[in-house]
Formats: sequence, structure tokens, C-alpha cells
Amino acid sequence: MTHLYVSGPMSGRPDFNFPAFNEAARLLRAAGYTQIELLPVPAEKAIALLAARGFAVSELSDYAQALPLIERLGSTTLGFRGIVIGWPEHSDALAEQVFAVLHRDEFEHFAVLLLADTNDGAAVNWMMKRASTGLLLWSDYSECAEAMAKLLNPPSPVTQDLDIGGQSHLRVLFVDDSATVRIAFRRLLMKHGYLVETAEDVEDGWRKAQAEHFADGGTFDQIYLKK
Repeated sequence: MTHLYVSGPMSGRPDFNFPAFNEAARLLRAAGYTQIELLPVPAEKAIALLAARGFAVSELSDYAQALPLIERLGSTTLGFRGIVIGWPEHSDALAEQVFAVLHRDEFEHFAVLLLADTNDGAAVNWMMKRASTGLLLWSDYSECAEAMAKLLNPPSPVTQDLDIGGQSHLRVLFVDDSATVRIAFRRLLMKHGYLVETAEDVEDGWRKAQAEHFADGGTFDQIYLKK
């Protein structure tokens, strides 16, 4: 049985182009195809989710368009409070300029949500060195609206020893094969009050989960695995 995937643009189209998606699916079913899945591209779906959450979204196609606009944000009041931007897969001179600008002091009040294909160590380091910044994998694009809302309306800060963890008593086991990612996310989670243990792979994580690693014999409330 043939399984068909229908993909296409969404932003700037009436009803985010879903009528066209549905019409394409109808025509394919009329032609005898029954296994059809609609797959708007992730960037377009992220824009649709942000708009549905109530954000007024302006779309830029590349870093060349983004750089002059972002540079103006430091000296004008254009009404932007947050930026959702893709992390480059490869070295890119324009991208480096964009992220250097966003690291300036005059831009620290802007919320920045990075979207990346992987837990890239450079992206994690950039996020950890900047306030009001988050990182999502493109595979988790469905969480972008919620992530941006949290960046724009952060919870009250929790003060604790980052070598011990927070006082929420929620226990997290974070599993990733990158030491850089483990360290960065451990500190990030502990800043929000979680008790965090890390593991370098699934086998190590399973062993720690079975051993109920924490001294008081508790269990993990959440286990995060690299996808």
C-alpha cells in the first residue's frame, strides 16, 4: 500500500493554506489513494502555532533579511519582544553576525528561541550565555509557542546552590551523549528548581533509574532522552 505525504507552504496564505492541503488530499483519495498524511513544513507549522497562540508574527526568509532588522531593534521601538530563529547547520558568516548582535547588552531584554536540528554544543553554549533564551529541536516545533510564552513571562527566579539543585523535589534524569549538553541542561534545569541527575547513554540512564539514584530512595519524575 502506497503511503503519501503532502507538504507545502503555510504562512501568508488564507487559513494557513489548509484548504489547499485538504483539497490535495481529497483529489488523491478520489484517485484511489487512502494512506495520506498532511505535512506542512516545520517552519511554517511553527509560525501557525505562534499565530494561533496570539502572537503577531513577521516572517523573514534568511539571515540577510534578519540582520538589518535586528540591528534596528536596539535603537527603535518596533514592537518586537521575541525572536524565533533557526540555528545554522553549517558555518555561516551572516548567521555569526546575527547571533553576535543578539548577544549585545542592548538586546538582552529580547526573548530569543533557537530552533536546531540537533543538540548542537555551540547552540547550547550560546543559549547558556544569554538571558531570556531557549532552545528547541525542530522535531519539537509543536512546543515553540509555549516555549516563547515562557520566555516572555518567566517564573519568579529560584535561588539555590547550583551544585545541589533546587528545592522543588521534582527529580529529572537527563540523558545525552554530549557532555557539553548534559552540563548545560543540568544547570538550566537546576536554575528552575529541579533536582537533576545526568547519564551519558540509555544504558547508563536505565541503570541510574533502576538504582533510584537519589540518597532518600526517591524516583525520577521526568526522564529526558536525546531523540
